Amino acid sequence: MAQQQEQQRYRLPVPPVQTYKEHRDDPTTDFREWLEKFEIYVRIVEANMGPGQHLTNSVKNDYFCLHLGSAAMKTFRATPTAREMNREGAEQVTYQDLVAAAKTHFSPRVTPAKAHYDFHIRVQEPEETTEEYLTALRILAEDCEFENPVGGQMNWHLMLQMIAGCADRQTQQDLMTRRDLTLDKVIDTMAAAETAKRDCGAWHKGGDIHRMTDRRGRGRGGSYS
Repeated sequence: MAQQQEQQRYRLPVPPVQTYKEHRDDPTTDFREWLEKFEIYVRIVEANMGPGQHLTNSVKNDYFCLHLGSAAMKTFRATPTAREMNREGAEQVTYQDLVAAAKTHFSPRVTPAKAHYDFHIRVQEPEETTEEYLTALRILAEDCEFENPVGGQMNWHLMLQMIAGCADRQTQQDLMTRRDLTLDKVIDTMAAAETAKRDCGAWHKGGDIHRMTDRRGRGRGGSYS
């Protein structure tokens, strides 16, 4: 009884998870983002079950299919992989296999060649901050397989592309002359230049307003005093 009361005391609220696609005309959302939220939801449900408790494979599969939504399930069932799974029987299909099949259908990965192309042509937009640009590159890099021996190290490729795509030419030239660069140093240099440029622009703008006010004041009376 005491153990049940303790579990009740620490029970976490379970936020509702939006279905991926209930109706055909629903706006399409990113499947990977939806899946990440769904798996957080499952972890909270399992945490509320008590220490060491987990949903069974078949129950997780049911939860997953329920939250896919009617429209998404209709198209997913028609895929060859889903039809093969159906022939094997629901009890034989693991949650991991079900999710992998859904990923292939709803969020197919681009080929490594296309992923590398998209990564290497992505340059910083004029009004894009260093942090926003880095985030965009990290998202593109997910499909580039940089962590494997063929692709090399993720940070190395991010660093090179941050320099190649830097919108500020003076900062870019400065970075290309340095030999001791790391990704963190490139980020710090670009962010510092970005801050200095913004602060300098605000300072000049303030100076222009002051001079304009000064000219107007002198035009009316010659001085402020």
